[in-house]
Amino acid sequence: MSAAPSLTQQRETAARVAAWLVDKGRPDEAVSLLAVWAATVNDSEGQHLLAEALRIDPGAKIAQMAFERMEGVAGDHAVLEQAIQHFGAPELARLEGEMKRPSFRRAQMGFNNNIKAKDQVFHVQTEDSGLDQPHIITHLFADGGRVIKSHKRSYAEAVARPDVAEFVRGLMKSQHLEMVLLLREGRFDNVIAGREMGGLQMLTEPPNVDNIKKLASQKKQRAEAGSPASSAAPPMAAPAAAPAAPAPVIVQPAAAAPAAAAAAAAKTAPKVHFTIHVLRSLTGAPSVTIRPAPRC
Repeated sequence: MSAAPSLTQQRETAARVAAWLVDKGRPDEAVSLLAVWAATVNDSEGQHLLAEALRIDPGAKIAQMAFERMEGVAGDHAVLEQAIQHFGAPELARLEGEMKRPSFRRAQMGFNNNIKAKDQVFHVQTEDSGLDQPHIITHLFADGGRVIKSHKRSYAEAVARPDVAEFVRGLMKSQHLEMVLLLREGRFDNVIAGREMGGLQMLTEPPNVDNIKKLASQKKQRAEAGSPASSAAPPMAAPAAAPAAPAPVIVQPAAAAPAAAAAAAAKTAPKVHFTIHVLRSLTGAPSVTIRPAPRC
């Protein structure tokens, strides 16, 4: 059996706990705790604790009462007496245990996912409020920010567990997947359509593990079904036909160009069999003379 802590050890603990209370935004408790343990004995240790209490709140009435008690000055010290009853050794040990508990922030524990369902994209977000407010909350968002449904679970009974961080992490993941599964099963269709109210729902039972396993199995099957297509090399396209080679260009000397052009024109010109001459008469209808073309 371990020995009880000495007064010096308890005062050292009180100083550490008071600093922690200030960091937690609880300065009034810190001042009261320091005043109580300062007034126990008027020595250098007590004076140091009282000075720290006055540094936190120079106008604290309970610190003034502790000073009067230490100096033997009579007065109304009822508030100090009540604090002595409250912040004794048991409460000091409890606060020290609370200070030593593991703490974690929501930003480190959160889950955020975009889920496509019902031809829409939804967002699922799960957060933890920490050991001071031990609960987990999951929100289902749609339409770019409208909250459709919220699930909240408390884990106050698990705060004292040595593996509380791992426990909360697993609970958050299960609750997150539970919301995704309910969305895909159509449990929120009426809420999405506006026929029912969504709102916050407090849940006391743990997430359905079987349903979560079902969701994980479906996800694995989809991944396996898509793996061959994603890993196979894409089919090679048929090679494009080579462009036709351009016709060769023959460059002739300038003097020979007119002769070559005349020969080419004679070669391609159509054969002429008749010629037609039209003559207009001043007194009657036009007369037409058709003559055979000269033979070439």
